[in-house]
Amino acid sequence: MGWVISLVNGITFYDWVELPEDVTIHGSVPLAVKNQQKAEEIENMKLKKKDLELKKVNVIKAPENLGTPELSIFLAGSIEMGKAIDWQNEIANKCEESDSDKTVTLFNPRRDDWDSSWEQTIENDNFREQVEWELNALDVADKVVIFIDPKTTSPITLMELGLHANSNKMCVCCPEGFYRKGNVDIVCNYYNIPMVDDIDGLVKFILE
Repeated sequence: MGWVISLVNGITFYDWVELPEDVTIHGSVPLAVKNQQKAEEIENMKLKKKDLELKKVNVIKAPENLGTPELSIFLAGSIEMGKAIDWQNEIANKCEESDSDKTVTLFNPRRDDWDSSWEQTIENDNFREQVEWELNALDVADKVVIFIDPKTTSPITLMELGLHANSNKMCVCCPEGFYRKGNVDIVCNYYNIPMVDDIDGLVKFILE
C-alpha cells in the first residue's frame, strides 16, 4: 500500500492504493527497501533494550548528576593518583560479573578530568564542585563502601569514615599495612561498622 499524490487543476489529491513492493513513486524509496529498513530499526531497538536489561551496574562519576537510582552505593576510599589501585573499577566489574540479579548504581568520585593543578580552596569552582558532589553523594547513597589502600595516607577517606561512622550503611576494608589501621579498626568496632578482608567482601556487602 502507498500514497499516490496527484495534482489536478491546482488541487492536490491523495489516494491510498495497493502498490507492488518494488515500485518507486516520485523519487521515494521502494517499499521493499523501506520494509527492510524498518525491520533493521526494530531489531536494533531490541538489541539495545536487551543490553540495558543485561547491564547490572551503572557508574556515575563526579561531577555527573546523581539522579534517583533504586539502589546506590558511594565508593569512598583511596584515590591518590599513582599510589592507589583503581579499586572502584574492580568493584564495578565484579558486580557486573556476579550471579546477583540486583541492579546497582555506583557513585564514583574518581573523576576522569581531574586536574591536580586546581587550587584546593573554597574559591576554586572546580575543586568546590568536586567536594560538594562527594558530600552530596555520601548523604544520598543507600550504602557506602570504603577501601583504604595501604600504600596511601588517604586523609579524605578517614574524614569520610568519621562523618558517616554512625550512619549504619557503611562497610570498610582496611588491609594490613595501613599506617592508621589501628584507629580505623577501633572506630569500626565502636560504631559496629562491618569490616571485610578484601574487595570481594565489599562486593558481597553491596549485593546482599
